[in-house]
Formats: sequence, structure tokens, C-alpha cells
Amino acid sequence: MVQATGEERAVHLAQEAVDLVDAGHREAASRNLREALSLAPENPQVKAAFLKVQHEDKDGHQLLDLCRRYTTQNDENAGKEAANYLGTDGLKSPDAVALECLKLLLAQRPHSLSTTQDEIISGLVRQHVSVRQYFSTQLQTSVTAFFDEIYDRGDGAAVCLDTVVLDPTVWISEETRSHCESELFQLFIAKLMESGHDLDGRSLKGITRLLAVHAVELEHLIDDEGLEVILSSLDNRLPLEVRSQATLATAKYLEVAKEAGEKKLLTLVMSILGKGRVSDLIVAFSAVAAIFPVAPSAAANLFLSEEFMTFLMPMASRETKSKKVELPVLELLNAACINRPCREAVSKKFGEWLSHVLTNGSDSCSELAAVALAKIRASEPEKSSTGNG
Repeated sequence: MVQATGEERAVHLAQEAVDLVDAGHREAASRNLREALSLAPENPQVKAAFLKVQHEDKDGHQLLDLCRRYTTQNDENAGKEAANYLGTDGLKSPDAVALECLKLLLAQRPHSLSTTQDEIISGLVRQHVSVRQYFSTQLQTSVTAFFDEIYDRGDGAAVCLDTVVLDPTVWISEETRSHCESELFQLFIAKLMESGHDLDGRSLKGITRLLAVHAVELEHLIDDEGLEVILSSLDNRLPLEVRSQATLATAKYLEVAKEAGEKKLLTLVMSILGKGRVSDLIVAFSAVAAIFPVAPSAAANLFLSEEFMTFLMPMASRETKSKKVELPVLELLNAACINRPCREAVSKKFGEWLSHVLTNGSDSCSELAAVALAKIRASEPEKSSTGNG
């Protein structure tokens, strides 16, 4: 009964949509059609109504009208309607209309429109090959110019740049696609450097998405400055989303850069520590802690090195005055316990300090110290049984 009721309502809404278009109420017709398609996308009467409305609309398509009002009149409701239209399964405008909508948006400065532009652009790229082809053509003309035109329009719009350079079907050759991808990758890194910390993670998302697919082809483009700014984004004071993206990017880089990447990592972390400021110590310890779960071998080699211990041990003592560093140090010691030699080093060199923090530290620090000590103690029976065997 429920299914029949839904089907009947869908047919009623579709018929009403046709009447609304005839009466000149395109927005209301579009809302009716979206609901009808969500209820009964395969119903022949609903499909017929959609085709009829689309045909009647050919001289002034609903989506085009909405985008025109959004861009020229700053009509936010029209923008939301356009985004909803693009997000409705079964509703798809002609490619020519979609391309015209994109051009209306790009004719306006990014900051003159609301964040709704991001949803609309994402929907247009997702649904229409003509729009992806346009992105490709513009990137071939000038990657930098089109990057600047798109980047500030939102996360989704920036992701569309990745989407297009990773779609081989909209490029004249693999060589051209690869060239544009390399330039785009470098622009994302440059943007990350320029902003210091890309608090919304937009640049890092671009870097990570491209590395996830073509790390082998792109890792040579990450120089010392590029890797350092990615490592700086692992700072435990930054939002989790930013750190997550930076972790994925670092892991992918280390996976393909292998021994050379590990050497560069050691050099850069020591360089950051060498600056001596509290903020730099936090960045370095946060970075190594974040790397342990995704690249334990690289992190362990760094953690156990004499150079690194020279900086770490003074920070984990009762005499240290850098209380701000205490939390990242505890997080690092916890992360290091994933590796047996590191766990043994934590027990030997930091066990007494962990016990002190457990008793005298703040709630958050005491809790981390307790977890680290529990990890150490849990491994002791294993060590004893190994020795007895």
C-alpha cells in the first residue's frame, strides 16, 4: 500500500508540474518534479512529464534561470534551488545549459557570491561532461589562471580541479593531462605555503587526492619546503581534518620516496627542532606522532636516532619549563609504543617521567601517561615469556 501511495503521489506531482510550467511557475514545477522523481524515478508518467517540462523549457531552462537570478540578483533562494536541482537523481539539464550556467558563475568574482556557488559548481562538474571538458580546456590554456579563478570558490570547486585532471576522457593526450596535473599539484603546494596553515584543509585535500592516485609521478615535485609545510600541518593544535589530510599526504609520500624520503624526513624534523622555539618543538613532536601509525618504520628510525633523542629527553623531565610541549610529547610516546624497540626505549628512558606525570600532571596529561604506561606493562609478560623460552 505504501508503495502504491507513493507512486500515485508521484504521478499527481508530475501532472501538477506540467500545469505549473504552463502557468509560468517554473520553480514550483521543478520542486514538484524533484519530489516525483524521488518517489518513482522509473514511472513512465513521471518520465513523460519530465521530458515535456524539459521541452517546454528549452528557451529558458529552469536551471539557467535560477543561476541567472543567483548571479545577477544575488538571489540566495534561487541559488539553493539550483543546487537542489543538481543534487536530484533523474534531473539532468542539457550539456549546453550546464555550460552556460557555469559561465554565469565564473563571470562573477568569487567573493561576490555566497558559498552556494561551491555546491552548484560541484554539481555541474559531477553531472556534465561538457563542464569537465571546459575545465580541461581552461587548464590547458593556463593552469595558474584557471586555478586562481576556481580555488576561492570553495572546497568542492577546488576538488573539481582534481576530478578533471584525474579524468583521462576529457584530455587530448596523456602527456597534456600529466603536464597539467603536475602544475596543479605544485600550485596546491604553493597555496599551502602561502597561507601558512590552510585551516580548512583545501590545499591539503588537493595534494592528497593527487598523491593518492599518482604518487609515483608526483613525489619528485615535493621539495624540502613542500614537505616541511605538509609536516607543519600535522601540528596537534590544528583541526583534525587538516591533520588527517596531512597524515595521508605524508604517508603516501614516504611510501613512494622510500629511503630517500626517510632521510629527507629526518633532516627536516631535525631542522624544525633546531629552531628551538616552543611552537617548533610542538610541530616536530606532533609530526612524528602522526607518522607512527601510517609509516611505523620511518617514524621508529627517526624516534630512535641519537639526534632526535637529544631534543626529546630534556622535554620529558621534571625540570622542563615548557609545559606546552608536555602534551605533544606524551602523544608521541604513546604513538611510539606501537613499535617494540621504541616501546622499550620509552620504558627505559621515559618510564620514571611518565609515572611522575601520572601522579602530578593535568587530567589530560595524566590520562595519556596512564595509557603509555599500560602499553609498556602489557608488553612486559610477552618480553618475559620470550626470555624464558
